[in-house]
Amino acid sequence: MLYFDTSAMVKQYLDEQDSDRYRAVWDYSVGIATSAVAYAEMMAVLHRKRRAGGITEERLRLAIGAFQGDWGRLYQVPVSSQLNPIIDEIVAKHNLRGFDAMHLASALLVDRSRRENATFVCADRPLNEIARIEGLDTFDRPSIK
Repeated sequence: MLYFDTSAMVKQYLDEQDSDRYRAVWDYSVGIATSAVAYAEMMAVLHRKRRAGGITEERLRLAIGAFQGDWGRLYQVPVSSQLNPIIDEIVAKHNLRGFDAMHLASALLVDRSRRENATFVCADRPLNEIARIEGLDTFDRPSIK
């Protein structure tokens, strides 16, 4: 099982640095999980890039269509109080922004509820390092245990 945060997921729909690597792991995955908050984050990123002139209106439309088509096939970790103990644990130890804490807690919940490890797929190096410290395998390296 792969857990994609938004920084990695956006590379599935837009051409960015290392998009090919992230698309390859997405295409060959058995299952992909993400937080339910990723929907709002993805839509915000796509529209922000359009407003900034980074993508055309046509590219925006295609990216949104592809993302919305994939959304129903993803295992969506709900935002619920079940995440709170994990969030409490990780924010006490690490300097995390709100949605980064939400994604990391969601990935840890997926990892802890499965027999095999979930792999955290993220384009943010500092967040990957924290994920490894917390025992998750990451797309770029195995965890620190």
